[in-house]
Amino acid sequence: MTDDAQAYFTPPSLEGAQLALEELDGGKVDATRHCAVAIDVFNRENILIQRALAHAEVPAPIRDAFRELVDRSITRFADAQDLDARPRGAGGPYRGGMVDSNELAGFDCGYALAVARGRVAKLRASLQSGDDLVVRLFGVPFLVARITRGRSLERAVIMRQEDGGYVYESVAPFEDEEADS
Repeated sequence: MTDDAQAYFTPPSLEGAQLALEELDGGKVDATRHCAVAIDVFNRENILIQRALAHAEVPAPIRDAFRELVDRSITRFADAQDLDARPRGAGGPYRGGMVDSNELAGFDCGYALAVARGRVAKLRASLQSGDDLVVRLFGVPFLVARITRGRSLERAVIMRQEDGGYVYESVAPFEDEEADS
């Protein structure tokens, strides 16, 4: 990760998700919007030493698929995703007019942000050398898609990666999905 590398950020959309899942062959895609918060911990040299993810209340298979996507696809978040970077009231292209907003690009990140801030407070309280660390919180919007092909039902987590392309990860079926199909 270098400081001069410019990461790309545009939130995912249903239309983009449908294009990313071209192999649907007439299938139907519906999606719900979610936002997690990445807790990135950097040392004095601005090297990422740890990443944790705080999520909204979603089932474990969705969390697992989302974590896999982040691990596989994201090495650096865009400045526009930094939830604490701007002074109060300055806003940003994806936060609206107030930094205290619980939205990032129209994705609700309030619950995940509260969880992330609680984890950061515990981390700082437990570390003696916590002053040497820089902790940044990044909003990570994603879609949970429900893909229907006839009577077949699939789920996938979809997000944008640094280059702006879409990536997705299939989700293990939920127990209640068998009743839906």
